[in-house]
Amino acid sequence: MKSSGTPTCGISRQRIRRKLIFFLMLAFPLTFNYYSPVLPIMGTLGGVVSFSLLFWCLWFLASLVLGRAGCGWFCPLGGLQELYDRIVDKPLKRVARLGWLRFILCLLWLAGITLALAKAGFWRRVDLLYMTEHLVSWDRLEGSYIYVGMFGLVLLFSGFTGRRGFCYYFCWYAPLNMAGNRLAGWCKLPRLHLDRSKKPCRGCGHCTSVCPMSLPVAEMVRAYNLQHPECILCGSCCDICTESCISFSWRQIGMRRHEERSVKRGIR
Repeated sequence: MKSSGTPTCGISRQRIRRKLIFFLMLAFPLTFNYYSPVLPIMGTLGGVVSFSLLFWCLWFLASLVLGRAGCGWFCPLGGLQELYDRIVDKPLKRVARLGWLRFILCLLWLAGITLALAKAGFWRRVDLLYMTEHLVSWDRLEGSYIYVGMFGLVLLFSGFTGRRGFCYYFCWYAPLNMAGNRLAGWCKLPRLHLDRSKKPCRGCGHCTSVCPMSLPVAEMVRAYNLQHPECILCGSCCDICTESCISFSWRQIGMRRHEERSVKRGIR
């Protein structure tokens, strides 16, 4: 018998995911130094490996195995955007000229770290509490400016471009796990991804409507290709599908050609 509604386990998983990113969003005033794009450059100038530098290196390495799941499950700014989207629900505005902005910002950031390293000679010590001696980020008045500025920037982009607009056009960290995901694909490494099952899709379109990244998930399902560089592996499409057409998988990406042809032949 076919399920008549969203699977209970899927609802539970999405509740866990949302609570996690909302918690990280609320904790951001205490933790934003640990995500800082500035401290890796400042620390490197002084020959110091900061926590934030290690964090973003691990962020890239994790993407070799987890793809962009970090954006969907652990990003505090993603939590802010999803909260805003739940209130405003503005469709994503496609702005072609902004498409390369985040990549340019990421390259400038990496260039800044590289130039700082060249000037310092090399890293000489590790200081996980660099510029965060009291363990929390918001321990002085100027910390409030950074916090309000970051949240204001995210909300500004979301207000202008719509659903997860900051991720699409401005987040200079997204290219790190996009690059890691692409590198894992080239190396044929097993990694977390979405997979299309053999079960027929009834074309309800719910998967597309719940995608926080505004991807054409229903079209991707019909095309038997669920790989997209903007997919953040939040699992919303998996958990809304009553036919279980989409699932998380670790197997090699892509169905075998004969398997794909047999499935397509079977649903015609």
